[in-house]
Amino acid sequence: GGGGGGAPAGPNGQPPIDTTELMKWRSEFDRQTAPEREIAAAYSRLQGIAQKGAKDMTATDDVALIFQYMKMLDPGSVVREGEFATAQNTAGIPTQIANYYNRALKGNRLSAQQRTEMFTTAQQIAQSANERVRTMVTRDVPAMTARGINPSEVVKSPFSGLLTGKDANLQSELALAREALRDGEPYAVVARTFRERTGQELPR
Repeated sequence: GGGGGGAPAGPNGQPPIDTTELMKWRSEFDRQTAPEREIAAAYSRLQGIAQKGAKDMTATDDVALIFQYMKMLDPGSVVREGEFATAQNTAGIPTQIANYYNRALKGNRLSAQQRTEMFTTAQQIAQSANERVRTMVTRDVPAMTARGINPSEVVKSPFSGLLTGKDANLQSELALAREALRDGEPYAVVARTFRERTGQELPR
């Protein structure tokens, strides 16, 4: 079709944006990014737990950490925090992680290495989900613009601020690395994980 060019505002001073159209785009974007928004919310909570630093984390923190990690692995998971994981309520979650969770509910702590692996994988899941959101945005921006919709009115990335706070993350990474070393993990292994997650060398 040959639509007319020019400013989207109408001749009699109507508002330049059709509110109904805007709400339609917003609701569609929210629907399409629902799993990614769940992942972002879980990652944000997981980061909050990590900020405490490994030595201050309690058994309750381990339960919360694994629960948020499971929500990232399977955003549609129906397991509720505090209830035991079963084959039915954790169908999309690896058995090993469900077992960690059940053991944590009984008071068994995670090792430093297990925590570090979860944080590493959680960051990768968040980055992948963020890429999926970016792809959707890139795909839809031309159509929004053509209809006179400002994409920034529609698109609110659930990951903004979550994947950029490097300094805040660095402190929790250092705490995790130091605990792993105290637990007897080889320096080379801990340093490699630290480098992958922060882009920096682990101080000896």
